[in-house]
Amino acid sequence: MSNKYGIRTEKTLNRLNIMDISELDGMVLSKFIENYPNEKIEKSFIAEMNQWGYLYPKEGDICLSDIQMTTRLRNILARNGIYFISQLGNYSKESYMKMRNLGEVAFQELLEVCVRYKVELSTVKLLEDDLQPVKFSTSQVLTLYESGINLAKDFEGYTMEELQEKYGYDKRLYSGICKVIEKKGLRLRRRENVVRIIS
Repeated sequence: MSNKYGIRTEKTLNRLNIMDISELDGMVLSKFIENYPNEKIEKSFIAEMNQWGYLYPKEGDICLSDIQMTTRLRNILARNGIYFISQLGNYSKESYMKMRNLGEVAFQELLEVCVRYKVELSTVKLLEDDLQPVKFSTSQVLTLYESGINLAKDFEGYTMEELQEKYGYDKRLYSGICKVIEKKGLRLRRRENVVRIIS
């Protein structure tokens, strides 16, 4: 990576394994954040990427700094990498309630903002019910939800190897996923054949 980026931006790109920012060509900010659900993306990183012509918000999206809300709520959302209206629906009510310093008053204000801009907040209860009869802890269900698993059927978008790589750090979570796949008869993607050329 060259020294043309700021140090913090360079560190972020390295952390995300982005070797060349041209990989971000044509990607809107909301898609980028969706691709890295467990990463906190700083506003300074987004601003610098914008300067280079990357990661613009999708057309018609509204920046949270442009709408009326308390500084407290705006700071809580920014600390969690949420800068645009389109991002609000990416998190469940339970995820918001776990955010540091987001008390009852700030949560009610968030709900009012969502109603005003027609953003529907989901709940992880639907996912929890869909994973039955296998039991998961609340934090495990939130982990799955925040990584893009909204229903058990979403596991079918992965290979077994990808699921192990993504969730294998938590043996109980991974074991539960395997049980769900077996009990529900889910058909996972097959791993593509890798052809190795030996020289």
